[in-house]
Amino acid sequence: MLHLLELSVIYCVLYAAKSTEDRHGSIPGQLKDCREAIERATDRVLAGEYFDEACSAFSGDRGPGLVDALRHAEELAREHGTAELWAQHSDRLARGDGRTARHAVEIALWALKREVRIRTIQDPDTFRDLLYAVVTGQRNHEDARRKGLASAAGYRRALERGEYAGRKLDGYRLAISIEDGKVIRRLEIDPDRRQAFELLFRLALKGKTCGAVARALNEAGWLTKPREKAGRRNRGTQAAF
Repeated sequence: MLHLLELSVIYCVLYAAKSTEDRHGSIPGQLKDCREAIERATDRVLAGEYFDEACSAFSGDRGPGLVDALRHAEELAREHGTAELWAQHSDRLARGDGRTARHAVEIALWALKREVRIRTIQDPDTFRDLLYAVVTGQRNHEDARRKGLASAAGYRRALERGEYAGRKLDGYRLAISIEDGKVIRRLEIDPDRRQAFELLFRLALKGKTCGAVARALNEAGWLTKPREKAGRRNRGTQAAF
């Protein structure tokens, strides 16, 4: 009886991704959408959940989360005859041009060879056949390229207006004010870091080498600002200007 029950269900692996730091809970939302979809299908069983944060599918092939998700789905298909890999949208899996990053059709071919079905909630036809995967993959790549260009242009315009554009650099702090009823965000010199940067530029204008500037900053006790990346906080390190 248990053997017959196992044959009647399909084991599913969920995957979510965000190209940048997930500050607004996109990844949990994606996984929740997939989880609810397989719960509505009584013949599906959740076997694993994976995700990548701050890993691009436009300039790269996502990250270790996708590698593990593909491997798990492949193992399930080998053991049970078939398996499914679920994602909110096909561009979470791939949005490359096939040269610098993986194209959606590469995912489709991988799945075809391994008896894995790809299920995407927002564009369910993408992996229906290879032709759909090619066309949708091209669209995903062009959409990503267009959004990147638009973001870069918006960032440049904000900088030209002297506004905060979402990237706070070491040596500055975010200042918020109200002007004509509108919230204005600008960067201003951070008084706690001002002396370090005044020393840096003073030495640079005197023609000092990078090494000499770094040694002077280290001797003065100044450290570079810690960088946060992929959920990991790095400790402050010696200046390396």
